[in-house]
Amino acid sequence: MKFLNVIIVLSIALLLFSCGEDSSTNPDDPNGGDPTSNALVPVSTFILPDNARALAILLDYPYIYTAGYGCYLGIIDISDPANTSLKGSISTGPSSSGGWPYGDNPIAKRGNYVFVAYQTSWNTPDSLIVFNVANPSSPTIYAVLQSAKFPHDSRYFNFENIYILDTALYELRQHLREYSISHLPNFQIVDTILNNDLSYDVLGCMGIYSDYLYCAGNTNDHRLLTIDRHTRLLKGYIDLPNDVGYRRMELAYPKAFIWDQNYQGSSDFGNLVVEVNLSNATSPTVVRTFDAFPQYEVDSTTYPFTLNDIAVGSDFLALGGSNRSLLICDFDMQLIKATIPGSGDFGEDNWAIQVSDSMIYALSTRQLSVFQYSD
Repeated sequence: MKFLNVIIVLSIALLLFSCGEDSSTNPDDPNGGDPTSNALVPVSTFILPDNARALAILLDYPYIYTAGYGCYLGIIDISDPANTSLKGSISTGPSSSGGWPYGDNPIAKRGNYVFVAYQTSWNTPDSLIVFNVANPSSPTIYAVLQSAKFPHDSRYFNFENIYILDTALYELRQHLREYSISHLPNFQIVDTILNNDLSYDVLGCMGIYSDYLYCAGNTNDHRLLTIDRHTRLLKGYIDLPNDVGYRRMELAYPKAFIWDQNYQGSSDFGNLVVEVNLSNATSPTVVRTFDAFPQYEVDSTTYPFTLNDIAVGSDFLALGGSNRSLLICDFDMQLIKATIPGSGDFGEDNWAIQVSDSMIYALSTRQLSVFQYSD
């Protein structure tokens, strides 16, 4: 009986000791040992091949499509996030050495086709390449559309930002142009909705929801335009704050976040982000503007932050920026987590981010980092 009492006392003492132990000293705990903290857990890191300097990604489960230099298209299998792998790739096109994804939204997908806007070199025709990815292990080039010159001008239109809805492909830069893609490999210009004029020069970014196209100006006219995609008529607009070009938009209806990628932390505007409410499509309202973290801290070291990309989760925002940084914040722009994943040997600060449920996929040139977030 005495022996049993000794065992019980020792067990209780051991339990109390283990509960009082400071787990925050454990270097392997990514969340500082606090079981109640929001967890941003590294899942895997995938390194793309040497020739794959990727600048844009598109998530269409179970694959992520990466577009890069040399008219490169890589298809990464993410069905097992802990063991991502290269499913297939192709690196041929108008230029094997040039040819990079151009613009802030240069990749889109419909069915078995991935569309990428490439620039081959300065002052030459750009190309919109359609890849057939029905067999993801062996993608092929299905069609190529080269840009035309401006009327009465030697310059070329730039293929830059492309968006797809139903059988329409919208291409945005010096104009907003609609193509029919219902009879590929043939492209048919349906309409040039907005042309290169002083009123909307140059269009920087666009979002699509339901019956409306939302376009923001990059230079000269800093407005958010609402366009009926059926009648192609301007239905309304609002002026956006400050004289800064807007080149990126992340639309998560009824919210839209609009910003200028790589604004270099200007003392005037910093990482300016504008949040817009689109509930009233013809009369959207600016909810607020904010500076998205001029700096952040990781392991007691402060780093400057230049915003490149925003992805919207169910109740959080994932921000990618300079030095491979990944920041997680809530919709009130309160910072939750900050990290610098991966290796500088394979990544630069040209980030593209995609979010699916609790999974976050962040691209830094040749490095795809996968995280799982829980609050």
